[in-house]
Amino acid sequence: LVGLILAFALKTLAPVLLPFVVGLAIAYFLNPIVDKLTSFGLPRVVGAVLLLLVSAAAVVAALVFLIPILAEQTQQLIATLPAETTRLKLLAETFAREQLGPRFPEAEAALNRAMSGLTDTLPGLATSVAQSLWSHGTAAFNFFTLMLVTPLVAFYALLDWPKIVAKVDSW
Repeated sequence: LVGLILAFALKTLAPVLLPFVVGLAIAYFLNPIVDKLTSFGLPRVVGAVLLLLVSAAAVVAALVFLIPILAEQTQQLIATLPAETTRLKLLAETFAREQLGPRFPEAEAALNRAMSGLTDTLPGLATSVAQSLWSHGTAAFNFFTLMLVTPLVAFYALLDWPKIVAKVDSW
């Protein structure tokens, strides 16, 4: 029963806990570098800020280089999609003609009836698309929240990492 309650609580709180878990993981991996900077005489606060700024600059630089490439590839996909769709349709039709032989006109008529039935379901499809857009909007909001909260958690965890480890070791 306790395991079931714990599983339910984790599932419910997962969106809230994610920035904290990611922030603590980042702090775990960056802590040795902050320790090294501290051993050189740099205050822990300055080392943590410096390391997080360098990490943020690396992420921003990666995005600056990746986003134009992804945008260009998306434009190329959009430009070639109609031709590729036509080519695929012709390929499928040729294959169906070869496989079905004289029964192809019957199959084509059935396919046309199915396509006309599909147009009847378009209102439901529109509702589904609207729900998907809402879901993606929520996902984008969660992503930006993650990008804002995670560095703060990582910063404060890096500051207090020796205290956190000492407390855990005392248990």
